[in-house]
Amino acid sequence: MSGKHRAGQTLVETSIAIGVITIVVAALIAMGISAMRSSSFSKNRIIAEKVANEALEAMRGLKNATAPADFNSVFNPSSCYQLSSGTPRYILPITVSCASYQNYTTTPYQYKISVADTTQNGVTGKTISVGVTFLDSGGMHETSMQTFFTNW
Repeated sequence: MSGKHRAGQTLVETSIAIGVITIVVAALIAMGISAMRSSSFSKNRIIAEKVANEALEAMRGLKNATAPADFNSVFNPSSCYQLSSGTPRYILPITVSCASYQNYTTTPYQYKISVADTTQNGVTGKTISVGVTFLDSGGMHETSMQTFFTNW
């Protein structure tokens, strides 16, 4: 009779061990999936920040190429701007609505460049804002950057 009792204990112990292993493996899989999503989001965010920085640099290039007398007409809040394709990128005026985002080449990233008249610390200038959006498994995300231009 003691042999039968021991066999039952072994079956219970084996079932518990399988249950524990299943829980541990499920937790490891969930952690792996979470890490992959986090890595993908980080990669997308870095690319979005690169796109925003590239747009700001192109706007700085436009500023450097603009005569001081043309500063207010070139950087007009009602104007719209688009990055050129190819390398190096430069700014092109566009005729679409300024409120809409532009596609960044053939990538899932979209950007919008806006200009606002502002005064910072008593200095009047233009605030250039670039917003970049992207869609991933976590939904729609946006990153933005700003810079402040003054007339030479």
